Amino acid sequence: MNIVRSAAIAIGTVAMAAGAKTLLNPMLDGQAPFLLFFTPIFVSAFYGGYGAGVMATILSTVVVHVVNPMDLQWYAIAFMSLLFIAEGIGVTVLVRRQQQSEARLRKNLSDLKRAQRKLGETNTRALAALDEALDWGEERQRSMFGTKN
Repeated sequence: MNIVRSAAIAIGTVAMAAGAKTLLNPMLDGQAPFLLFFTPIFVSAFYGGYGAGVMATILSTVVVHVVNPMDLQWYAIAFMSLLFIAEGIGVTVLVRRQQQSEARLRKNLSDLKRAQRKLGETNTRALAALDEALDWGEERQRSMFGTKN
């Protein structure tokens, strides 16, 4: 994955979430400061990979503190931020692992289809050989015993 593309995805999605958060802030009255920032993490991880997901997580954390300054004790803010970062990295890892699992599943399905085709070809050849052997056996029987079919 191109690092510039990954960074652009992370920055773009976080910027969109920041814009939406700025518009919704008056209605939310400062509640749920991190709420809209899970989508950029998910989208960044899905389309940009691990680096983009982690970058979106860090950028979101910084942007939340700029867009929505919290009137809390420093340790509460630090705890909320660290929890959000842990959740963001967790989401990133889960998204990427799901994609890796899907890729392995597609490969296994392709391998299975290939094996089925080979098995079908083998069965066809085996049936043809069996028919040939039966024909040979019938001809041999006719020649030995003089029977006609």
